[in-house]
Amino acid sequence: MEKISASRIVIAIFLLAFLLRLPEFFSSLAYDEIWTLSNFAPLKIRQLLFDLELPNNHPLNSILIKFIASFDPPVEFIRLPNLLANLGSIALVGIMLKRFYGQVAAWMGMVFMSINAPLVVFSMQARGYSLQIFFLLLFAYGIIALQEKDLSKKRRWIFSLLIVLGSSCAMITLPTSSLYLAGIVLILWNYKKWGVKNVSGAGVIVLAGVLALLYILLNYHGLMAARKWGTALSGSREFFCWLGETLYWVLPGGVLPFTLWGIWCQRKNSWGLAAALLLIFLSACFTNGGGARVYLPLTVLAAFYGAIGFAGIYARLANSGSKRKIITLAAILLSAGSYVYQLPLWKLPNYYPLLAEVEKIPSGTLIIYPAGDSYPVLWNSQGKAAEYYSNSLQDQSLQRTLLLINRNSVISGADETFAEKNLPLPFPGKLGKLGSMPTTEYTLQKVTGDFPADRPLIAVLHLMLSKSTFQSYSKSLQELVFNKSDILLLNCFFCGAELPDNRRLWSGCWYIAPGALRQRNYEKLPEKLSGVISFYQIVPGNQH
Repeated sequence: MEKISASRIVIAIFLLAFLLRLPEFFSSLAYDEIWTLSNFAPLKIRQLLFDLELPNNHPLNSILIKFIASFDPPVEFIRLPNLLANLGSIALVGIMLKRFYGQVAAWMGMVFMSINAPLVVFSMQARGYSLQIFFLLLFAYGIIALQEKDLSKKRRWIFSLLIVLGSSCAMITLPTSSLYLAGIVLILWNYKKWGVKNVSGAGVIVLAGVLALLYILLNYHGLMAARKWGTALSGSREFFCWLGETLYWVLPGGVLPFTLWGIWCQRKNSWGLAAALLLIFLSACFTNGGGARVYLPLTVLAAFYGAIGFAGIYARLANSGSKRKIITLAAILLSAGSYVYQLPLWKLPNYYPLLAEVEKIPSGTLIIYPAGDSYPVLWNSQGKAAEYYSNSLQDQSLQRTLLLINRNSVISGADETFAEKNLPLPFPGKLGKLGSMPTTEYTLQKVTGDFPADRPLIAVLHLMLSKSTFQSYSKSLQELVFNKSDILLLNCFFCGAELPDNRRLWSGCWYIAPGALRQRNYEKLPEKLSGVISFYQIVPGNQH
């Protein structure tokens, strides 16, 4: 590794990082990005800073989206701050590792950060997670840099400013940053090699902590209300299941052996790390556990200690250049293997190839998207997907095709509270692919007599109605079933959507589970439904 200039290696790493991220930059916007752009960006900055009950509002990210959107660029450019923050995080990890563990550790830490599936995915999402990680690292770098001997007054002020700026911006990006800020202080305070036990900038750290606490207190009620979005951990079994699943998602398995070795090499200074991890995870028992993305900073910690572990092994092979090359290649390949394995877990759908294919499908096909996906499909198609859906609802053929997108033998819809719910289908369908999305195809047969007791049904409303009339028909359908949990509104975000001709789509279809109807014969249904709503039984397909 020494034979190649340091600058060329760093350039190569950044080029690799950029190329891994670039393909997703112009992919379709995801649900949370659209929600932030449409619902939070138009708000005043004060509202953005203090409306934290809904998880989609990451205040600093929302403010940046508001600023970028004011210039009316291509919508994908709202992702630019997160891309820059992620590249900045790679640089900060390299700088800190080089300072204490040498050039080799810095290079490998940057590689581990570059080839990391969740970090790649969220660097291409206009969400707050990449921004949070960057500012947490800036906070850590400020503390470390402030320990240099014989600092000039100007540099001391600069590093103090980085501490306050890093902590404040991390907090107004995601208030969960308070846990990570405390964890960073615990880790650095315990690290004798970094000299933080004699912190000359202790007052600056206290100031940063006070500002973080103040922001939490000002938003206390909103943060408490936001707990409903988390997972309640009422017992040890729930806690350890949640912990195991979270670690499975955030830790890159290929890097983990180096991470564990790095922690072992630093075992004399391990209580700070142990205390930080206990703080982060045990707090979930009181605040409810978040999704895996909430714990993305742990991915960076794994990369950091992984680089330390790799540098330790590399140093032990000082007398064997060939072994050094082998261990270097192995580390890169293991990291790449983790990337390939984890990417499908984290990667969000790109709807553009799918929407291009949908336009070629005959209008008689009833296409059903997962409930949550119907929102980004509607937005990214600029209403064309809803227009296709509207035309398909008017088809009253005796037999037609049902195409489920991104679901296999499961149908996804909205229950009576408009929450997404998945119900299993009792038989498999014909598997296929549309664009980049997996599909499952079934046949629909119109019911004109007795309803089959063992078959699920699709109720299709054929007319375009007013909002109140649509709601009336929806209520009538729900009254037909024994249990309201057995009926789902399909393509729920299409209901009420504005079509390209400026009409509102107040029509739709519903899934009804087998045997859920109170009436057994179509002729005995309420007269108001006759000729307006058709019922189709779902017929099994042949699985490939």
